[in-house]
Amino acid sequence: MVKNRVTIRVPKEVVKEWDNHVDASNEYHNRSHLIRDSVNSNISDSTTERRDINVDITPIEDRLDSIESQMKRLSESTEQLQSSVSYLLDLETDDGVDLTTDLFKDLPTFETSNDAYEAINEYGMFDDPDGIRATQYGRLDDLKARYMAYSESVVNDAIDTLVNDVDAVRQLNIDGNTFIFEVEE
Repeated sequence: MVKNRVTIRVPKEVVKEWDNHVDASNEYHNRSHLIRDSVNSNISDSTTERRDINVDITPIEDRLDSIESQMKRLSESTEQLQSSVSYLLDLETDDGVDLTTDLFKDLPTFETSNDAYEAINEYGMFDDPDGIRATQYGRLDDLKARYMAYSESVVNDAIDTLVNDVDAVRQLNIDGNTFIFEVEE
């Protein structure tokens, strides 16, 4: 390849700046090398419309890592929540029959409705910090409290099934309190 000599005129300060750059750089051997590389780079940049930018993106990468970590924890929490909701929904739908059976087993049993009325009237109206009204007297509010892990509608449906469909189950209202129980008569 034939090389042509090109002469350019520049101020002494510019020549001195170029020489300082050559001396400080390991990339260029002499001023001509610096000028050729700079011109070629400028031509290449103008034809590709691309410019390299030297920016420290470490803070951005750190922030992205933090966001990624938070998203992972959020995803895990969401999965746990979905699992819990699915479990609770399964309890409501699949165990409705079991709840009715469990409630029936928890009902107190009296020989007659009259025996139930007398026992409830005498003992079932006192304050009940230990929850014995539910098992000994069948107080409805106490029974519902024992099954509060289920939704109120599922518990009410189970109680309605017992009261309306099981012949041995009776319901009694005394002073605004409802009691349900089984009778043997």
